[in-house]
Amino acid sequence: FILLQIFSYVLWIEASPLLPQNKDSIVLDYSNYNSFQPNGQGTYSFGYEIEDPDTQNIQFRDEERKADGTIIGSYGWVKPDGNIIMVRYVADQKGFR
Repeated sequence: FILLQIFSYVLWIEASPLLPQNKDSIVLDYSNYNSFQPNGQGTYSFGYEIEDPDTQNIQFRDEERKADGTIIGSYGWVKPDGNIIMVRYVADQKGFR
């Protein structure tokens, strides 16, 4: 439970962009999800997507903890030239990779 609280707090910090001083600038597309124990005790999943055309900030993240303790996830962003950068990761008995 404490681990889930930490992940939720980290997600909140990561998903909370600094608000611009210009009140006319609005993030037009933001979505997220957070599921506690979707596949049994100790499991979770969360993710978010942000798309702000004013700043061209486009980023995303997904993570899931399975019943066996394995964590799989990905995060990424779209570079100004349009190329997508994506990092996928796994944390299990073999370590983080």
